Amino acid sequence: VGGMTDPPPLSRYQTTKCRSWRASYARIFSLHSGFFVTIDPQNFSETNRYQYTSVVRASPSGSSEDEFTLEVGRDKLKFKCKYRSTLLTELSRLKHEDEKRSRMAGAGDGGAGVLWVPPGIKSFPVERVQRMGSRTNSVLLVFPYALVETSADGKTVLQEYKYTQIQKVGFTTDDQRGITVYVTGRARLFLTSPNQRSDLASSIKSASENIGSPFEVGEGVLLSQWGEIRASYGKNCGESMCTFSVIKPSRRHAGSAGSLRLLVITQSFLIEKDSIGGGIVSVRPLADVYAIVRHRAEGDKIKIEYKDGTSRVYKCSERDDMACSLLDAALCVGNSDVSVTEGVSDGFRLLPRGVREVVDKKGGLMEAFFGPDSIEAWYLKRLGRVAASAGTSTNSLFSNDGSAVHDVVTAALEFNANVPPEGIFPGTDKKAVVSALNPVIGILGVLVKVKAEDKSDSFTPAQQQAAEDAASTLLQSVFRICKCVFGFQLFLETPNVLEVMAGLLGARDQFTAFWAVKVLGVMVACPFSPRNKEQEFVNKQVLLAPPSIRETLVEILIGGGGEGGWGKVVLEEEVIPGYETGRKEEEPTGGEQQAQEQAQPPPQQAHLPPQQVQSPPPQQVQPPPPPPQQLPQQTQPPQ
Repeated sequence: VGGMTDPPPLSRYQTTKCRSWRASYARIFSLHSGFFVTIDPQNFSETNRYQYTSVVRASPSGSSEDEFTLEVGRDKLKFKCKYRSTLLTELSRLKHEDEKRSRMAGAGDGGAGVLWVPPGIKSFPVERVQRMGSRTNSVLLVFPYALVETSADGKTVLQEYKYTQIQKVGFTTDDQRGITVYVTGRARLFLTSPNQRSDLASSIKSASENIGSPFEVGEGVLLSQWGEIRASYGKNCGESMCTFSVIKPSRRHAGSAGSLRLLVITQSFLIEKDSIGGGIVSVRPLADVYAIVRHRAEGDKIKIEYKDGTSRVYKCSERDDMACSLLDAALCVGNSDVSVTEGVSDGFRLLPRGVREVVDKKGGLMEAFFGPDSIEAWYLKRLGRVAASAGTSTNSLFSNDGSAVHDVVTAALEFNANVPPEGIFPGTDKKAVVSALNPVIGILGVLVKVKAEDKSDSFTPAQQQAAEDAASTLLQSVFRICKCVFGFQLFLETPNVLEVMAGLLGARDQFTAFWAVKVLGVMVACPFSPRNKEQEFVNKQVLLAPPSIRETLVEILIGGGGEGGWGKVVLEEEVIPGYETGRKEEEPTGGEQQAQEQAQPPPQQAHLPPQQVQSPPPQQVQPPPPPPQQLPQQTQPPQ
């Protein structure tokens, strides 16, 4: 939708357009900078485009928890959205930003970084009580989408508290000036005049209800005990497993590089502390981490996204070590949503962070947003169509300023954003898997040849950079596809897959090598239960037989692969254990077992790609014996 010239989507939502005298129909609500569009989910075509300046009013319906009315010009449109308050929040925020650019067009960059307060916004001078007991003058502005804290002069935005993220609002019981705002499980204490406290709380309540977000009154606290309450915050979060020194960019410290912080990872929490004194700034459960975003252009920048929609940005000289440690810790607490990425996925995802699709079955037919397809199945088919139409030649991919590569990467980003790292449904249709896997592997084979170290004039620097960016994104799609029954079985039947994998493992870009090793880790350790031991055994023989793959893995293991140690971490933690023993068998859940019985041919037989199996010389490979059917009852204690 929109092509390469339009700004990318900032957020998307599943909605239903309601009509009183005709049948309602599904629409994707896609919000961009400057405009928003509605999209037909059946063919992904744009049906309507609206400018934010044309929006007169957007308000929730009082008779329904998910319905809202949108007045655009003279038209009054009705939609339903399960996450109505989040949609209305982003719509209101982007409308405000659009009005700001229009009003401050002569200020340069549309007034970026400058606070603009439209008429009618209520303002409350307050004192912010810091965690160490000091007080700072500031101003609270009640915007339609968030409570905005600014500096005392009203020129600098210090913090935004979206109403959808405010859990509750409380009061001090021993002082008529205090009001507490709870966000991310922690209270912020403000002091205002006694006659304005009630007005401030009422204004927050009214603004919250105007976007359909509930307003909850929290328990009262004693101002005289605030120091003790704040000092006890985060004291029972376990022992530190590792600590990293970071710089946290902060609008409260304008003109400086940021605040010096310590990020402490415990068994269950990520704790942010002061570097001096060790005071606890924030505590977030590891189960709430959604994504770890490492920025390619800035080697020390990392962004941690949480499932409640909030994010935190840090700079760390040991960024990749910290990302690996945080990823390990989050996975250890059972967080199956977490992954490491190089970009924010909010604009491509149809559901909020960490939310899984729930499909209703009525009358024996599956009713989903995309008709008979689930969200992930629809995006899998879309990825296959776009990748197949792009072709598998350099000319087809990089002609017309690389529009074909752009389209494939966009389809892969959409697929990755809407499919969790656990992978697609185990019983996904074989035809859909093959239709996506084959062209994606073919495109990866082309991208492998576009190497940055190539000194010839065959590829421009822009094409080389596009190839690096695209390879890691497409590998993340392959990683998710291979976690289903047919993806695991048919990966080796993909043409030239061994040559492609060898090239990707040896890629100069460390993130590409990282995801190549992740894919290899899936293939040598069956990702679902019950384990397909025969196919797993064949995968180990075939994938680890070519000298080009073995030698590259050894280089990664001793620190010579790519530009960093990303591949080494996965190799040590997934590939080597998977090669030796495979993963422990687990009892499948009822839904998984039913899906596997339907999709997995009984009995399971290994798919043997003849040409690829015969190619490695027998004397070069010493495959391990097949894993035993059952472990003996008496074993030695683990070391």
